[in-house]
Amino acid sequence: MDIRYGGKTFLVKTEKYQLESMHRRNAVHKKIKMLLLTAMVLTIYSTAFTQTSKTIIILDFELKQQGMQTASEDLGSWISAQIQAALVKSPYLTVVERNRLDEVMKEQALSQTGIMDERTAIQVGKIIGAQKILMGEYQYSQKKRYNISSRLVDIETGKVEVQRIISDIKKKEVKKYTNEVASVIIARIKNQVALENIAKLENPHSPFQVKLSTPKESYSPGEMLTFTIEAEKNCYIYVFDIGTSGKIHLLFPNKMQQKNFLKAGKKIQIENIRVSPPTGTETVKAIATMDSLSYQQLLESSGSQATFQSFGEDVEQFSRDLEVMVSPLAKERWNSDLIRLEIKEK
Repeated sequence: MDIRYGGKTFLVKTEKYQLESMHRRNAVHKKIKMLLLTAMVLTIYSTAFTQTSKTIIILDFELKQQGMQTASEDLGSWISAQIQAALVKSPYLTVVERNRLDEVMKEQALSQTGIMDERTAIQVGKIIGAQKILMGEYQYSQKKRYNISSRLVDIETGKVEVQRIISDIKKKEVKKYTNEVASVIIARIKNQVALENIAKLENPHSPFQVKLSTPKESYSPGEMLTFTIEAEKNCYIYVFDIGTSGKIHLLFPNKMQQKNFLKAGKKIQIENIRVSPPTGTETVKAIATMDSLSYQQLLESSGSQATFQSFGEDVEQFSRDLEVMVSPLAKERWNSDLIRLEIKEK
């Protein structure tokens, strides 16, 4: 409040004014603290859930006539361009531009003709650090129909990871095919990235070990599978399976074995698991915590009659859920183990 005395103005801070000023300062301080806390949480969150990507080379589809009619136009570069346009939108994929491929080929003298075949593409891919190659062929029939084949190849292993073949389609249906190929590739790479994140979810500083094991590393569809879990300290065990189909199940605890507390030095066996198709690599992750977590409540609240609770097919979200589950725990209070099984036909 202002008071005039002797021609001068004096500012007098009343008790009410002082209280209001203090509240304003406190409010400002709280806002600053919240902003700092939010920034810290976002920094931790973004660091924890940083997603990696895969680098991919896309080759022009090759025209394979083999006695069939010559196409009225070359669709090879158009097909690859359509797929590339869809793949570049994915945060899980980095597409190598064609001019970069040409530069490497020229620098390394890998091709006298300038044509990049599968062997040359693998060489170039290794030089630039790519992990995948997409390539394919197409044919044109006398009925003005197209046969198209595409495949995604892993550069390190040389294995075909995705293959899509379509026959006897009209030209106007080719765009739908390219969209389907791109969608399948994006979904697969997204799952691969998430699986790698799950594999990285480990605690090298844990003072105790947990061991997940199975009698063999390779199984065929229809076989029965058994897991054994043991730990060096008293803990709660959670075992998750990411099948070759991408579906995720909680193997333990389950409807038949609801108590997931494991005493130090003891063993738990998970039985009655039937291996199902498709073939491929199955990932099984065990988490051991010295504190009981909420997955037991989730299991009990489920209305499913199945022995092993299903978590759907979103491996990326599951990867995040696992990290959220263990991130609040102190390093000395949890550990994990992971095994990969090959599911293949007899």
